[in-house]
Amino acid sequence: TGLVLKVGSDFNAKIYLNQREIYRRVDPPTVEPDRDTVNGVELKAGLNVLVFKVVRMAGDDSMPWGGSVRFTTADGSPVQGITFTLDPDAKK
Repeated sequence: TGLVLKVGSDFNAKIYLNQREIYRRVDPPTVEPDRDTVNGVELKAGLNVLVFKVVRMAGDDSMPWGGSVRFTTADGSPVQGITFTLDPDAKK
């Protein structure tokens, strides 16, 4: 509980944590890691699903895009004991 999610993205972005929208940014000019913060983030025991969507406007197909997220404690320290996977059904 009480975690902070640090976010950087360009274009339009949304983040969902366990099916609940926790972040939205409209049209930032460039990617800057840690530009935005989401305070009071809570993870449940076990698997948590984070979806990070970055959407470009029509006509921007040739432009590169980017985004970054990271969890910290309230004082900015790394969170211990978190692992990440892109395939939650994979065998360990």
